[in-house]
Amino acid sequence: MLITLLVIVPNIIPAFMLNAGTFESILKDLPADTLQSLKDGVLNHGISYYLWGSVERFFAVLLQIFLSLFVLLGVVKKKFSYVVFAVFIHAAIDFPLTFYRVGLIKQLWMVENYVALVGCVALLMIRK
Repeated sequence: MLITLLVIVPNIIPAFMLNAGTFESILKDLPADTLQSLKDGVLNHGISYYLWGSVERFFAVLLQIFLSLFVLLGVVKKKFSYVVFAVFIHAAIDFPLTFYRVGLIKQLWMVENYVALVGCVALLMIRK
């Protein structure tokens, strides 16, 4: 829960500052292009953009817990290969996400569904 809040709060604060009319006065020390970029980002993304990010973080945390337990299993069995496998699994899961970054996947919901599926599989593996 804390991790998901850490994703939303830094993005909501500028929105509150814009609504209160204090955005420019509080952030006046930032370069003009950075200030405009931040303002455009807040104005162009709705709340759903940040809520999707929170959902994604929840499932990503499940994956991180699974990989941590996988590494712990390697420590218990005294096999470093588990660490290598954990890194490979993480990279293999992240690789398809780069398709959204480069524009091959246009729909954010497709990425979020993929992360949710990976998170659910991770939860099953944690239980196992």
